[in-house]
Amino acid sequence: MSKTHIKLWRSWYGIVSDILGQSGFDWDGTKHVITVENENAWNEYCTSHKSAKPFRFKVFQNWDDIVDLCAKDRATSHGAGTAIDADEAR
Repeated sequence: MSKTHIKLWRSWYGIVSDILGQSGFDWDGTKHVITVENENAWNEYCTSHKSAKPFRFKVFQNWDDIVDLCAKDRATSHGAGTAIDADEAR
């Protein structure tokens, strides 16, 4: 796994996590996609979050791996590691 992959996954994780933090959006663990209750809500969200638009039907087969590597990156507590730290520790 390269630093480029980790950087990309961190970006995806941030965008998808922010989407899933909003009301009306959920995760389908079987299909590995974001689910949307109301298409109008999605369109409104994308108006103010342009980077979210490509993720509407994006399939993340490796989402669990992305979460494992990147979730800690968003932690703010003292001593939180990053995905880059984990990669360098290998």
